[in-house]
Amino acid sequence: MNKINDRDLTELSSYWVYQNIDIKKEFKVNGKRFKQVDSYNDDKNSNLNGAADIKIYELLDDKSKPTGQQTIIYQGTSNEAINPNNPLKSSGFGDDWLQNAKLMNNDNESTDYLKQTDQLSNQYKIKLEDADRLSNSDFLKKYRMESSNFKNKTIVADGGNSEGGAGAKYQGAKHPNEKVVATDSAMIPYAAWQKFARPRFDNMISFNSTNDLLTWLQDPFIKDMPGKRVNINDGVPRLDTLIDSHVGYKRKLNRKDNTYDTVPLIKIKSVKDTEIKNGKKVKKTINITLDMDGRIPINVWTGDSIARSGRGTLIKLNLENLDALSKLITGETSGMLAECVIFLNESFNISENENKNFADRKKQLSEGFKDKINLFQLEEMERTLISKINSLEEVADETIESISAVKHLLPDFALDALKERINELFKGIKSFIEKVYDSIDNEILEIFKNIDHDFRDGVSEEMMKHLKVVKQNIDQIKNQNDIYGRQIADIRSIMKQQDATILDGNFQINCSGE
Repeated sequence: MNKINDRDLTELSSYWVYQNIDIKKEFKVNGKRFKQVDSYNDDKNSNLNGAADIKIYELLDDKSKPTGQQTIIYQGTSNEAINPNNPLKSSGFGDDWLQNAKLMNNDNESTDYLKQTDQLSNQYKIKLEDADRLSNSDFLKKYRMESSNFKNKTIVADGGNSEGGAGAKYQGAKHPNEKVVATDSAMIPYAAWQKFARPRFDNMISFNSTNDLLTWLQDPFIKDMPGKRVNINDGVPRLDTLIDSHVGYKRKLNRKDNTYDTVPLIKIKSVKDTEIKNGKKVKKTINITLDMDGRIPINVWTGDSIARSGRGTLIKLNLENLDALSKLITGETSGMLAECVIFLNESFNISENENKNFADRKKQLSEGFKDKINLFQLEEMERTLISKINSLEEVADETIESISAVKHLLPDFALDALKERINELFKGIKSFIEKVYDSIDNEILEIFKNIDHDFRDGVSEEMMKHLKVVKQNIDQIKNQNDIYGRQIADIRSIMKQQDATILDGNFQINCSGE
């Protein structure tokens, strides 16, 4: 039977809880069917009680029948500003930011937000108890809702993103039997969760994007946090992508049927590769997308994250497990490797392009150095001196010619020696300027020369060497991975034709030949 795993909780916490879906229709998370069954918020009180928002989802089976597994997801920070007591309202700061500031104070034993998440969670659990205890008519009279969505249900997990992550982890500290996943979570005050202190909080795990602003800001203030933390290489370190990197997804909801379209976080135009669009050759577009739960390594047999499940155990070699492994290898793993090859290829293109521009960049840098040391002024001085030296030589020649008749009667003026000294001075200035030019060019080459390898441009050429090797290796790994996946599918196909539990001794398998 399907169960709610860490990847599901990540997507519910970081994407679906923020969406205003059609609650009459189901939606899919990682191929599983879910339905929103209830929600609570503080809007009717103008966010005066803590500005908390929660939504409850139930896992359905493959035939859209309820499984009884429900999860409470705490919505993260929004920019809603309806609290009349919010002193920052006029500045555009939402009510949730007031609560976030209180969460960062380790001395707070509780906050309005944490108290309200407690209240809303308890209200819903009482509703589940009433659904099992009260008659349908009494339940309808009390809650004005049918009891079918709440009868024989169990809260198996909690989740939340940002501020909602703090609410989920607070509930996880109180209820060790509930599994908790928090994404890019706000911190919980140390004094608030220490009262529930246990040797370990194995039921909780936090996934943090390496490019999340909230994580960067609050890490210096965190004294300690319950549960395990895992950093996910997701997001892009750019100002225009901070919000999307914080939630971990960028999608456009189709409310008509509760589906979505993935929207690129950023688009990169290739510096080299091209493609045909509308009959024209244009630069190839490389899309950088966000999919936080897709970055979480999982145990293929349990669906739990490896960070939670830890060491692997022996598995039963049956059709279901082989099918799951084959799909993972030929689908998700193969796709990630293909994406990796695309990014590596463009990195190579960028390095190659930079390498081609090295001569121009060296020239620009050389001109910059010359300007800084006033070499152009020195050249101007050289031209002025040459002009004056030529004039001086002409005067000396005229003087020698005019006194040539009586030169033997006068003291030795050494005018010829003076001309030689003038020429030596001229040659010295010219030689100095030439040496400066040569020195600048040589020094710039040394700056970019690789220490270990005699590359002309150490940065780009060295990068190209490595990227080319890595790309070839990953191409090979992808081919081997795909072959491995097809071989597993072959084994599953043979097992399906034979007795999967008691083989009859015929172990001959006709595989794909790879």
